[in-house]
Amino acid sequence: MEINGSTTTLATVVSGHRDAQPCGTEDPSQGRAAEERTDTAGGARVNLSGRARGALAAKQAVDAVPDVREGRVTDLKSRMDAGTYDVHGRLVAEALVRQTLLEAVA
Repeated sequence: MEINGSTTTLATVVSGHRDAQPCGTEDPSQGRAAEERTDTAGGARVNLSGRARGALAAKQAVDAVPDVREGRVTDLKSRMDAGTYDVHGRLVAEALVRQTLLEAVA
């Protein structure tokens, strides 16, 4: 990323310019296409590489997913209240072992 004519931080630029209109340019230092955005208040120019655009798109996709699946929670609560929710001990044990192994490797 390259910022010309500004002391704006990356977080400010990325979060504050989501609705800026991109105009494709070639970033000679990266050798691949970059996206240019102009700060309308200060005239700063920001060039994002394809990798940075991909990271931003991934972050936006993750942010769009709700933290809690309300439909699933409601279904499980109603099944537990009705006494029809059946927990399979073997599946729980496998999940615990899998999680323990993943934590040991990480």
